[in-house]
Amino acid sequence: MTIDAVRSRPRLVTTVLVGAAGLLLLCAGARLTHLDDLIGWPFPAFNAFTPLLYLPAYPLAAVALLRYVRQRGSDTRGPAEAARPARAITMGAVAVAMVGVIASHLVWTVPEFVGAGQRAGSASTAASVRLMTANVNGANTEVARIAEQLDRERPGLLLLEEYTPLIAGRLHGLTQLRAFPYVVERPSLEPYGYAVFSRFPLTGRPDLNSAGFPFARMDVALGGGRHVELVVVHTRSPVGATYTRRWARQLADLRTDACQARRPLVFAGDFNATRDHRPFRRLLACGLHDAHDVAGGGWSPTWSATAWWKETTRIDHILVSSDITVSRYHRGSPFGSDHLPISADLRI
Repeated sequence: MTIDAVRSRPRLVTTVLVGAAGLLLLCAGARLTHLDDLIGWPFPAFNAFTPLLYLPAYPLAAVALLRYVRQRGSDTRGPAEAARPARAITMGAVAVAMVGVIASHLVWTVPEFVGAGQRAGSASTAASVRLMTANVNGANTEVARIAEQLDRERPGLLLLEEYTPLIAGRLHGLTQLRAFPYVVERPSLEPYGYAVFSRFPLTGRPDLNSAGFPFARMDVALGGGRHVELVVVHTRSPVGATYTRRWARQLADLRTDACQARRPLVFAGDFNATRDHRPFRRLLACGLHDAHDVAGGGWSPTWSATAWWKETTRIDHILVSSDITVSRYHRGSPFGSDHLPISADLRI
């Protein structure tokens, strides 16, 4: 190995460290300054993977700090060492920047692992219902495997998104679905098809139409004069600039609807959003609570169950208004869809 090659190695390491740190700092900075909302795509994709995206900041900070200490303590009298002070300053800056990214990462991620606790009381005579929701994936040829989870969970309300004619045909023969006397179905080749299976009477209400997607809305009569408004959610996936704008519009419309609600409300389904998306946090700020957070669901991502990297982000949610309590949250197992089902026990 030549002397020039030996001398170039520290420069290469410095370049790699600075480049990696710069990318993380760009993503974090865009989020902190709200540029992610202004720019749009691809930041929703980056934000969706926040718990994992910033993990490289931890070893980067450690390596940069070690190199800073070593280079500061090196003899700089030789001509070959003339660049060491500059590299030391660079490594110090990288270490400081990554500490800032780590602090932000902890603030953003720790709430995913720590339960928020019960936010609202409920009378002892409140009606109880177990709600289960799943994006079944419209082309899922193994969808009947969900029967095993229906046997275990025995939900009172079952919501299915991406309900296509194929899915409807494969599920209609399931014995488990005969336990639901009330059924509302809208199979579609488009991704907004849905089905609601209920042990309680359902009354259809006008859909919440947003950015070309109809979100089904219905009244659920739980007995004893208690009713809850149910909205089946399946937003656009924020992939590409056009769909990202539609996705943000849909979450904004859901927020408007939630802010105007005057009775118990449940939004459930595939939001294609996590707590790390500002439009989703704005939705929660309108008096809704994530059943996962209330029950302390911990690290329980729901997508993508069919990818080689398995589940890495939680984009399926059951959101409830403050007059509904949550006593249990459960993430189901794979059944051929790229999403995992989730369920929650609600008292209304």
